[in-house]
Amino acid sequence: TRQVIGSAATTAQQQATKAASDSAKQAASSAATISAATTAQQQAAKAVSDSAKQAASSATTTAKQQAASSAATISAATSAQQQAAKAVQQQGEKLEATSGTLSDQARADAEAELEKLLN
Repeated sequence: TRQVIGSAATTAQQQATKAASDSAKQAASSAATISAATTAQQQAAKAVSDSAKQAASSATTTAKQQAASSAATISAATSAQQQAAKAVQQQGEKLEATSGTLSDQARADAEAELEKLLN
């Protein structure tokens, strides 16, 4: 009878140990699943954050490029306008100089004709 009781006690102890071990394994498995899910969630959040940062950076870069392009266009237009104004001014100066030269030449020619007529 002692042997049967001892055997039954050993069996009960083994089953209790197995149940505790199975519970520990299940708890470890659940913890691993939760950890993996948390890691996946963190990676997804990071991916979203990185995408948002990249989009913001891209938008900023595009805005800077457009501003630089607009500034270059304005600068080119201003430069062209300045060159045109300078060309008009130079042309006016040439016309004044030519007009003065022609007037002097016409006067000299008229004086020469007058001298011829008087002599």
